Amino acid sequence: MPAGHGVRARTRDLFARPFRKKGYA
Repeated sequence: MPAGHGVRARTRDLFARPFRKKGYA
């Protein structure tokens, strides 16, 4: 697994949750 995979996955989850609440996704 790439070293940045975990960081990207965590960042995506942290940003996807608030964005979904506001209605961006």
